[in-house]
Amino acid sequence: MKKSIKLASFIAAAMATVCALTVATGAARERYKWGDVNGSGGDVDTADIVRLMKHVAGADVVTFHPDLNGDGDVNTQDLVRLMKYIAGNEVETIKFETLGETENPAGEEYTPVTPVPAAEDISDKFDISEGLVLVNAKRKSDYTIVCQGAANQVSGTTIRDFAQATHEYEAAVALQDTIKDMTGCGIRLVNDLKNPAKNPSTDDKVIVIGSTSRDELYGIDYTQYVGDSFSVKAYGNNIVLSAALNPRTDENPYQDYDTADGIWNAVYYFVKEYLHYDPAVTMTTPKATKGISVSINDYMYTDETKVPALKETSNKDGFDVSEYGNIGYNDLTRHNAYTEKSSPTCYTKILKSKSDYNTIFKKAKNRGQLIFNSIESCYFCDCADCKKAAEEEGTEMGAFYKLVRKIASDLGDTKLRILAANHTYNPPKTSLGDNVEVLIYNPKLCSAHSLGDAKCPVNSEFTKVVESWKSVCGMISVLDFTSDYYYFPITFPNLYTMRENLAWYKANGFYGVYLQIDTTQACLEFADLRLYLARVLLENPSMSAEEYSEHINSGLAYYYGAENAEALRQYIDLADELAHDGYYCFNIYSEPNDVLPMEEVVDGVVSYDTVFPKKAYALWESVHPYNETLARNESYLARMLSSRYQSSPVSHAKTQYQEWMMSVVEMRDRSWVLNRILGSNK
Repeated sequence: MKKSIKLASFIAAAMATVCALTVATGAARERYKWGDVNGSGGDVDTADIVRLMKHVAGADVVTFHPDLNGDGDVNTQDLVRLMKYIAGNEVETIKFETLGETENPAGEEYTPVTPVPAAEDISDKFDISEGLVLVNAKRKSDYTIVCQGAANQVSGTTIRDFAQATHEYEAAVALQDTIKDMTGCGIRLVNDLKNPAKNPSTDDKVIVIGSTSRDELYGIDYTQYVGDSFSVKAYGNNIVLSAALNPRTDENPYQDYDTADGIWNAVYYFVKEYLHYDPAVTMTTPKATKGISVSINDYMYTDETKVPALKETSNKDGFDVSEYGNIGYNDLTRHNAYTEKSSPTCYTKILKSKSDYNTIFKKAKNRGQLIFNSIESCYFCDCADCKKAAEEEGTEMGAFYKLVRKIASDLGDTKLRILAANHTYNPPKTSLGDNVEVLIYNPKLCSAHSLGDAKCPVNSEFTKVVESWKSVCGMISVLDFTSDYYYFPITFPNLYTMRENLAWYKANGFYGVYLQIDTTQACLEFADLRLYLARVLLENPSMSAEEYSEHINSGLAYYYGAENAEALRQYIDLADELAHDGYYCFNIYSEPNDVLPMEEVVDGVVSYDTVFPKKAYALWESVHPYNETLARNESYLARMLSSRYQSSPVSHAKTQYQEWMMSVVEMRDRSWVLNRILGSNK
């Protein structure tokens, strides 16, 4: 994990801005306004009449407190009262229950938004009679900014042509933009890739950003720039900002984003030290109306951050076959047990027809699997022979299993995989053959409890299915979903269940284990950590809880920084504790409030328990604090620094907490709930 300058979290800005809105005091407010039948939160109008009319007519529409006269029925009388109210007539209204809070405070006072201050004139900080004059009193400059790269070439024909905007170029533009904001002077910027210096030794008054054709002249040794190391030095009238190289190839046209912090740190340091402006502290770019001059003291920052090594497992005794990550589960479960896809498949007929059987046999042999995975009625046959086979095998898929048994026998020792899911979830009565591998797929397994937990009604049924399959096949494998796909990347507290399940698979002799984990949005919801834990668990599924705990700590330190590991581990444990407070099940389809509950009902009033979110917020702020000044600063430099801070692995991981809060708190309640969590109440 690379050390980053702690600047701001752009994502958190959205939450804090909501909390900063000036609103009426008093957290306990009306949950629904009388007459607001459609729940818009706005004025009571004709839209509410239309919604109520549909409700009275029996349409399936969502309504809020439609019983407007309080007589216990919703009918035309309520409709007439609403129409009179909208017409301006005086009618009796009902005050509905108010929204309470678990902690029931006396009231809330919301922190008003701090206005953006006017630009400060810092002209007296510059003496243009000495030093290197970047901009003179007439708002002119003899300097040129030089870097490799230019703006994106949208007309390019290759991805490399399209990706011409290098990190050095963006950093150079940020410096150019800052100087222009301060003085009104736009310093010329030159792309060294297209216009390299013919004779660098004759250079005079250039500001070099990153590696250029002048590297040899200045004797820059890039081996000394480890991690985020950078330097700011003067060579005569020239200023050179150097950092680790960002090599770019056709295979990696966008460069390595994680290695670009050094050059941004160099520009940030230069602006703070010599232009007397810190965008993380001052919200508005200051003015230097009389020009800018600098006196450079050579500076070298050495990044001494040590990336800890990932702990490897002590014993490797995994499964015969295992995969993790985006394993291509669609291919593993794709239906191919048919001769004509759009017509009913009579497996009895296929067994009797040599040509049809050969077609299916070749398909199964070539792919190594014969998969029935359809819930559509067009794939079922209800002829007398298929019904008889169903009765003989004890399952509606009896004819299919007879076909599997025949193909497995004809394959000899060659392995044949079939899928146990939906209609094929339950096994036949008789053996299919020792060369048959059954891949069990049940995405609705309980993620809260281990497979070995006999008290869990969902998982205990799964274990019974596994036991029944053992007697009719040679190998059993499983397709296990370990991340919450429907509400990704919200925190999904099943990391400890993962270890217990892998141990159960190993103890029960599973042939293969496929752990499906989202990798397209790496860093979100600890995806990097999940992939690492999946790997070591597949290598050593029988590891102890103590060793697994060490792997969690190692992964957190490696991917998110050793300095952040303890706080992130506390967050993981807090979430797990909340998810297992009581005995209830959840799976990858469960809504966030069913996994990590926050909303609750107290005496018939909707409320929010803010104990966990307060603790969690404090932990995330300790590792990735929010800088409102930088987030609201509109300068190009501030936006880029904020963007880089936002793009760090820790910031990506923090998204899971923010997304969870946005999901479990109703929109109309967010202001006061977030205000309570963020601690802005007085």
